[in-house]
Amino acid sequence: SAATDRDIVLYSYPYLSQQMFTREMQLQKRDELMGKLVKGKVDGTYMGTEYKHFPPEYNALTVNKKYAGELRGLWKMYGGASMGGPFVAVSRLDELQQRVVTAETFIFAAGQKKRNALRQSEAALYTLRLSDEVNSLEQVTIEN
Repeated sequence: SAATDRDIVLYSYPYLSQQMFTREMQLQKRDELMGKLVKGKVDGTYMGTEYKHFPPEYNALTVNKKYAGELRGLWKMYGGASMGGPFVAVSRLDELQQRVVTAETFIFAAGQKKRNALRQSEAALYTLRLSDEVNSLEQVTIEN
């Protein structure tokens, strides 16, 4: 059987307003940053969001009693490489540093079932501790 690639990427950007936590802004930042961070094996290929067949979903959550945004959808390589798969990105506000911190996982497993791999990697996203939470050992709570 083919290998399952599971990746987790962390990125951050300045928090400017509540607009940073809209579906549109989250997708814009994801495409901008993942396009720069994740390149394909073929020159000129880069990661982006698949919009056509499965529009990404955005959900507002509360993680550790603080607002968070969750983006779910499909990624694909643009520019010639035929790769893609599911992704989940969880963005939270780091109040002390005044930045949005995003933890994202994406899966590539050609011809394989991906649900369990995605769920396992997704669970790790919620273990992220922001600067004001570093010394807390509280249980992670997530509410829709």
